[in-house]
Amino acid sequence: MTSTDAGQFRSVMTFLFLIACLMFYFAFDTWYDETLACRSSRSICMLSQMISDLTGIELRKVTAQVWAAFGLTMFFIIFLVFRDRRKKEQRKGVQIQRMK
Repeated sequence: MTSTDAGQFRSVMTFLFLIACLMFYFAFDTWYDETLACRSSRSICMLSQMISDLTGIELRKVTAQVWAAFGLTMFFIIFLVFRDRRKKEQRKGVQIQRMK
């Protein structure tokens, strides 16, 4: 694996992690108060409105349990990808040692 591939992989995983964190933020926000994000942070409110405009899904109508489920799913996917990648790297290391 080249360093470019590893850098791209880290970038994608970081992006997925940030999306999962955003989903947990929306879950907490929905659970705590329907309009907390719009009162406390204009940028989150604007992001919520932009996503609603693009997808047609009203983010404020999605329940906290749904946001939490999406967030957990993203974390689970990230965990599985990292675990699979680590196993592949370990196998490559074992194969290299056997060849020597």
